Amino acid sequence: MQIKICGITQRKDAELAVELGANMLGFIFYKRSKRCISFEQAFSISSELPQEIERVGVFVNAAHDQIISGILEVGLDAVQLHGEETPLYLKILKRKLVKYRLPVKIIKAIHDSTLIDQYATPYLLVDAKPNGQNYGGQGVLSDWELAALAANNKNIILAGGLKVQNIEQALAQDVFALDICSGIELGPGIKDHQKMRQLFAAKENYYELVS
Repeated sequence: MQIKICGITQRKDAELAVELGANMLGFIFYKRSKRCISFEQAFSISSELPQEIERVGVFVNAAHDQIISGILEVGLDAVQLHGEETPLYLKILKRKLVKYRLPVKIIKAIHDSTLIDQYATPYLLVDAKPNGQNYGGQGVLSDWELAALAANNKNIILAGGLKVQNIEQALAQDVFALDICSGIELGPGIKDHQKMRQLFAAKENYYELVS
């Protein structure tokens, strides 16, 4: 199972995540997020990382051209749509990616089972919707039953409230990847290196036990 460490704002956190075995790093480009960074900052952090690490840009209700700029300026491998983007929005984005010859993965965040089949992308991210908003990063557990349901025909990334204490239960879910953010932080965008090490150690221990 792949691991995505999201809300990266510092190079040292990105480097440790890679060293520990992360497969994806998430950079947030939503201005109202406490973890928001610029395209320039994201490029500075990620430009010297191994090419096999997937760079994911997180956008919320962004203009299509802003997403294209982020892909080009940062060198993103995937874009994560974490707002109220519609299926039509996604369709237009896919056309633009083809136009500019950008082979970028699209991940759509959902919180409701009625959305599973609405989006023409094989990648969905199941997150919580705390206090009526669906932009994540609040440390609230998502609906794991929804993730299991969606996993029948999609590659599911499970997000929302994941941390050392529940990582083994999360690893037991039938999903493509886990997305960890606030559960391994000292504060918004500042990763706790001890918790990061504990989390990846717990992952190794889990697979040793089930192998």
